[in-house]
Amino acid sequence: MSPQISPPSPPFIAARNKGGRQKPKAIVMHATVSSDDKGTARNIANWWAGKTSPMSSAHYVRDAGELIQCVGDHTVAFHCGYNQDSIGYELCDEQKGPASRWQDKDSTAIIREAAKDVARICLAYDIEPIRPTIAALKAKGPHGIYGHDDSRQAFGGTTHTDPRDFPWPMFMRLVRREVKRLKALHAQTAPTVKPQRLHLMQSSMLYSLSLKKKEEDLEVIFARAARRAVAAVGGTEYPDDASRALLKKVAGSYGYRVFHNDGRDDVWLAIEKDFIKGKATTEWDLVVGMDEGYGKKGPRGLLQVHLEDSEIGPVTLAEAHLLTRGQMREKTGLNDRFTQVIGRAARKNGAGKRLFFYMGDQNIIDRTNDTFLGAPLTSSWDELEKWENTGHGNIDVIASYDKDGRVSAAYCRALDDGELHLHGDHFLVESGFDVKG
Repeated sequence: MSPQISPPSPPFIAARNKGGRQKPKAIVMHATVSSDDKGTARNIANWWAGKTSPMSSAHYVRDAGELIQCVGDHTVAFHCGYNQDSIGYELCDEQKGPASRWQDKDSTAIIREAAKDVARICLAYDIEPIRPTIAALKAKGPHGIYGHDDSRQAFGGTTHTDPRDFPWPMFMRLVRREVKRLKALHAQTAPTVKPQRLHLMQSSMLYSLSLKKKEEDLEVIFARAARRAVAAVGGTEYPDDASRALLKKVAGSYGYRVFHNDGRDDVWLAIEKDFIKGKATTEWDLVVGMDEGYGKKGPRGLLQVHLEDSEIGPVTLAEAHLLTRGQMREKTGLNDRFTQVIGRAARKNGAGKRLFFYMGDQNIIDRTNDTFLGAPLTSSWDELEKWENTGHGNIDVIASYDKDGRVSAAYCRALDDGELHLHGDHFLVESGFDVKG
């Protein structure tokens, strides 16, 4: 447990039924099948504490007015079929009516406050703020944040399917943002060091443009990048040799070094040469094969450039282009596969003193969905609570993997045709991060 960030400490009403000792590794979200009115959480806690209590309990229960704790975090509560090493968190909800009920005033308040509670629990017990897939739960056991229904599918021992209709993308986004905020607050207690500003760009190009129009767009983009001291520009839709040769020529004339996969994947990274202080190595992970996905536009994968040293120390910069069709895991699952690869890369290459930044065309609306489908990255849009149209909705992102509070988004913007005219169908996205040493 972190001595600086502790778990929630609400009023405690001890549940009658509970188990032995545990080490919290996961948080399981539930719904109570009750009203969300103020006082409901306390009534449920008193019921669990009574002599006629059923063989059930949870660590926390929240309504629209307060949070109540019923079982200590290091004690097993009887909240799902597989209880060991997990924190049970109950949300007061009747579990009936339209899915839009989660958007009413009380439910919105419950979700926002619950996200703050869950973020504190994550930091207190080093629980990664991700929502694992069923397959990952089966393979690794309890970890991350998941629902009672997920536990049923992964481990059995229960027939419950709550929390039904739960707005997982919004909730996970709120949790990760609160985790990042708490880390930043903790980092402020360290000796004051002036942060460095890192500028990044995401440029989703249009492959069907003529080479002449592509060159015009590249001149506009890299002239702006050089003028603003942008460290790296990430981009998509340049899979052919002619486009790549043009990219290298224009980027090189402005002092940028281009990295890409030697195969047909359409992603690329251009890094300012003076930003690179040591060895630079390229890594590409295949995610979608030639014959997969709508239109069979593979191969597609994750491009990473690992800098042994840079102006901000050791860092990995990454770029990807997710699929347009089958956007969510309920459909093809290919974008879910993509985000899992991105998440693994962030954890591996953002470990220790290393930093990890990601740019990409997600083809998933970041404003209404968790664009990383549970992977542990935070887009600048989400961190700043500002979601601008990037050409086809809010689908182009720049994000950070922030595990220690050293990185915070300073700005993010999309430059539409009125601000920066390009021939393509996406707007240029810019984001800056303050990086503490």
